Amino acid sequence: MRILAIAGGRTKTKGGLGLIGLPYIWRSVADRGHFVDIALAGTKEKEWEKWECDKLHFMEFPAVSKWSLSWKLYKYLKSYINEYDIVCLHSIYCFPVWIGSMNSIKYKKPYIIWPHGALASFQRRVSYYKKSVYHKIIVNRVMRHASAIVFSNPAEYMESCMYGKINRICSISEGIDTSAFSSLPDRGEFRRHWRISDDKKIILFLARINLKKGLDLLLLAMELIFSKIPESVLVIAGPGDPVAYANKIKNQVLQSSWPDRIIFTGRLDGMQKYQTYRDADMFVLPSLTENFGFSIFEAMAAGLPVVISKNLSNAQIVEKSGAGLTPTRTPEAFAAALMKLLTDPKLCQSMGEAGRNLVKSFSWNAHGEKLENLLLSLQKKNAIPSDLAIHG
Repeated sequence: MRILAIAGGRTKTKGGLGLIGLPYIWRSVADRGHFVDIALAGTKEKEWEKWECDKLHFMEFPAVSKWSLSWKLYKYLKSYINEYDIVCLHSIYCFPVWIGSMNSIKYKKPYIIWPHGALASFQRRVSYYKKSVYHKIIVNRVMRHASAIVFSNPAEYMESCMYGKINRICSISEGIDTSAFSSLPDRGEFRRHWRISDDKKIILFLARINLKKGLDLLLLAMELIFSKIPESVLVIAGPGDPVAYANKIKNQVLQSSWPDRIIFTGRLDGMQKYQTYRDADMFVLPSLTENFGFSIFEAMAAGLPVVISKNLSNAQIVEKSGAGLTPTRTPEAFAAALMKLLTDPKLCQSMGEAGRNLVKSFSWNAHGEKLENLLLSLQKKNAIPSDLAIHG
């Protein structure tokens, strides 16, 4: 098959692309012998270059605004979409998805939509009125004509149902590249760089500094922890999204009682990220919602115990496997969970080992075959494979 995947990329207005799993998804399909072009309205993340091969290519088209408006992408689709067997549209509320669906309909190409959490209730509340209008005018038609809509798990679908009946639905979990965590760097480099002594316990928050990630709750929890466990340190690693919110959080830290116990590193990529995972003692993410939560699975792959919100879609799996704790979203509950790990090294070790074992089942080698089967079925105009279908 020749496959065209379309998404918004990095722009000056929007910043980085939230679709972390995009190169994993399509490299797994390319490795099965299919040709994949990924068209980005904007630029790709630099670290994605390692995923390109003779059957997987990224195409970058200049774009503006957080909606990823791109005239050159429009012209490319109009001229070349006929050369592809099937189209995959990533996300919902952006120009590339709209123009990709319109051209797919016009030239009678099957297309699938992968919302990646864009229909979650919290995400819908961001720019609510604009999205409501856009949904009525554009999204309803885009989804109505789709050959399939892919959700990362049934819970994501259930949350999306409140916006109306959705047909032709299936579930394919996202995954991570576990090979990068098989040989982590030696312990100590991150601590030396940030002057964190070996006797300190690092609680790692690695994610975008965004309202939905729950940093406001975490800071309240840390106030309770710092007074009882003096050797604890919170590391906040990630870019501001938006920058104004990150500045608000930083000001909140400066006005707190423990500003010297909280470190902001900014965005970490490549070896810096792996060094951070290596030197951390535990991982925390008190998010309101997560479609998948790549940093959660990366932390487990690095052997860290994780503390995540009970309401997240993968929380039950984490808890059942013994890889972490899943408190309710209150400062007191998160503080209690983190203090439990801070005072019990053996529990941290056992949970870290359980996390490594759990992550093995989320390799893209397994999920890539499912995506291939879906695409082949849709190309032949067959029904969605029964093992992938969600029955609403």
